[in-house]
Amino acid sequence: MKKFLITFLMVLGFFLIKAVHPADANTCWVRLIFWLLLLFCGILVLVIDKKTRRMPVKLCAAWMFCVAVSLWINLEGTQKNTFSFVGIVLLQSVLLFLAMNISNQCLGTNCLKGCIPIVLSVFAFYFLSLCLKSRLPMYLFFLCTGVISVINCLVVQVRGTPVLADDFYAIRTALNVVKQYRLVLDEYSLLVVGILILLFWSVNNLPNALPIHPVTSIVAAVFCFALFWLGPWYRNVNLKTWNTRVLVSQNGYYSTLIGTLKLGMIGPPDGYSLEEIDHIVMGNQQSETESSNEQPPNIIVIMNESLTDLNIVGDFAASEDFMPFIHSLDGDNVIKNWLVTSKGGGTSITESEFLLSTSKANYWESLPFIRNIKTDTPSLVTVLKEQGYYTVGMHPAKGSNYSRSTVYPCLGFDAHYFTDNLEFDTENLFNNNISDRSNYAQIIKLYENRPKEQPFFCFNVTIQNHGPYVNSEAIKITSFDAKEDVEHHLACIKESDQAFRELVTYFREQENTIILMFGDHHPALDDRFYETLLGKKMEAFSEEDFLKVLTVPYVLWANYDIDVKDPGRISTNYLAPFLLAAAGLKMSDFQSYVWSMHDKLPVVHGGGCIDAAGTIYHYDGTDYPQWTSEYRLLTYNYLFDYSHRKEAFFHIQE
Repeated sequence: MKKFLITFLMVLGFFLIKAVHPADANTCWVRLIFWLLLLFCGILVLVIDKKTRRMPVKLCAAWMFCVAVSLWINLEGTQKNTFSFVGIVLLQSVLLFLAMNISNQCLGTNCLKGCIPIVLSVFAFYFLSLCLKSRLPMYLFFLCTGVISVINCLVVQVRGTPVLADDFYAIRTALNVVKQYRLVLDEYSLLVVGILILLFWSVNNLPNALPIHPVTSIVAAVFCFALFWLGPWYRNVNLKTWNTRVLVSQNGYYSTLIGTLKLGMIGPPDGYSLEEIDHIVMGNQQSETESSNEQPPNIIVIMNESLTDLNIVGDFAASEDFMPFIHSLDGDNVIKNWLVTSKGGGTSITESEFLLSTSKANYWESLPFIRNIKTDTPSLVTVLKEQGYYTVGMHPAKGSNYSRSTVYPCLGFDAHYFTDNLEFDTENLFNNNISDRSNYAQIIKLYENRPKEQPFFCFNVTIQNHGPYVNSEAIKITSFDAKEDVEHHLACIKESDQAFRELVTYFREQENTIILMFGDHHPALDDRFYETLLGKKMEAFSEEDFLKVLTVPYVLWANYDIDVKDPGRISTNYLAPFLLAAAGLKMSDFQSYVWSMHDKLPVVHGGGCIDAAGTIYHYDGTDYPQWTSEYRLLTYNYLFDYSHRKEAFFHIQE
């Protein structure tokens, strides 16, 4: 019904635009209709609240507002004067602002902050068009922003978070993943496409020439570009947040996208110098220690796709327990707790945080796997190899995803396996993906065929629980009506739980072995599910509420008693040092430094950090703990200034 209404209004709007001829520009009744339509729809857009049930009305009002704007452009386009030109460009900016924000399924709360960069961009490209005496720059600008808006519509539909600058580095991975989804043009997509058609049409109504010298046009274009790029529009945009959808609604999608692009151009952090790095390294060198474990255990790490205990967010009743085995684990050989990651995506970020013991807080808009790891890079893998381990990395998907086939050798893996070079069971898929059971069967084969004189390490990234969720035997939520994808996801989690039980059962009678399993991120479920669990709209979520939506479980199991303190709720950068401590193995000085931070700051996340007392700190606040700046400096030396990397600090000391 919503799509039908939007489609009907779109057809009506296009008909109205064509029916009003520019020759009627001076007709009073045409002007009166235009102003009344503009006023009525503008008031509707501004006053209608954000409740989900009223969003279709707001979208319809936004569309008719755009039609009214286009009517004015159609009428004023014949005037060929500077006043008309300024008005048309300003209204084009409003249209683009609405298209980009609607692609994020919201209209925004700070229109001025979100609109100014768009206005400057449109003016810059129009001045460039005047200089070249061609409308091509305008068409190209609207084409690029339009394509991004449509793609963002579809991405928000799939994973629940908007496209930001770092996503452009993972286009190849996105193309591999998107094949699994059935994308539909919802009301947001239809409206965005309609507005983009109006934008392209409006370019024809711009004057071909104005009484402006070409040199003046170039100077004006450069000035607008400079003001757009260097202006203060992004200075107060808090790009480090627990929820990027809320971030976009507060600042506008265009401003947020450009802000993340600027943030991705990483330069040395304040206070960075090789002398300062030397000072930090000298102050954090560990005395040489022996391993506390005479028989190094075999280690298996499973980063499980979208493994989530949704009861973390809020209590609900289901037709059966969806994690019966993990819930039953207990004893001196088990540690279970919560891990703060992300929602809807970010697999490679979690992967790099685990293997490198770094935090996205220190390189917020950068994908280390794709942008930074081009040569040999010390990691958890090299630390284990230096202690005699045979190391294997595997993922039941293409090795090109996040450049793993290139990155894994740089991280030190002795062998790496993907669907390109290892046969997984494709006959018994689960959720249309290679199942965890098939995945773990390959781990067991690799373990049985390992070099017997070396302890075995396997890092495995699963794929079974990747959306969309289409399993036929859903686990029903009985306490309220939930969408099918939530119930299908619960069935996926139960299948993962049972596969983990079988893996643990196999290793009970093997050599000393530790298995660490954790989720990479929360699934991309409908926001309304989380709103139902928490009893409030997302706009009213507290920071603790957002943290719940970012939290996944981790479980460490060993087939012998282990002596290590439960670290509690942590972030991914602490998992590798925690694993080494549990195994009684040596750490690099960098890992020891990171692990020493845990008692003071157990969560270091891209959205903020949390101290031992549970206090949340923001990266734009004056209360941010300055003693973590050393961590940022070391991370820059580690991943970005790698030609001057203090190699010994990131390796085991002989």
